[in-house]
Amino acid sequence: MKLKRLPVSMGKILGGIVLVAALLVWLISYLIEGPLRRQMESGMNASLKGYAVSLREVDFHPVGFSVTLRDLVVRQNAHPEPPVAHFPYLHAHVHWRAVLNG
Repeated sequence: MKLKRLPVSMGKILGGIVLVAALLVWLISYLIEGPLRRQMESGMNASLKGYAVSLREVDFHPVGFSVTLRDLVVRQNAHPEPPVAHFPYLHAHVHWRAVLNG
C-alpha cells in the first residue's frame, strides 16, 4: 500500500519558519533578562562610590535592540532613605540611523 504525499504549500513552510524564529527570539530574550539585570546592576554598583543601585527588572527587546529598566533606584550608602533617585520606567534603544550614517 502506497502512502499519498500531502501537498505542502510554500506559504505553510514559510509561515512555520517565521513562527519558529519568532519563538526562538522570544525564548532567548526571556532567558537573557535575568543575567542581564544582574550584570547591569553589578556594573553600576561597581562604578559608583558611596551609592548603591537596585534594579527590579530588565526587559530586553531584541527586534529593536532596546532595553527597558523598571524600578531603578539609586541610594546613598550613608543615608539610604529617601532614595537619591527613583526611575519607575527607563527605556533605552539604539539609534540605527546614527550608527549606520556614522
